[in-house]
Amino acid sequence: AAVVPPAFAGAAMMVMLRIALSQVWMKELPRNYDYARIADYWQNRPLKLMARFTETSIKVGTWIAAGMADQNSGRVNEMRRQRAAEARELLT
Repeated sequence: AAVVPPAFAGAAMMVMLRIALSQVWMKELPRNYDYARIADYWQNRPLKLMARFTETSIKVGTWIAAGMADQNSGRVNEMRRQRAAEARELLT
């Protein structure tokens, strides 16, 4: 029978405890603000975090570019309501 070194057994127990405490199995992003749960959610999903960051950056960048285009074309006042509606969509 194989003997498990105490250090390995302790490390394995710490990993299992971390998984149990971090709620890795949580499938949805928490709807209520809870810093620890939200941090755990994203910490265990680095690729999903990067995808979300990229998606958000593209949306905000597009909105900023549209505002700059409005300014360059002299249409700021004409487009104000539309840009406000777009900003509201970005924040909700």
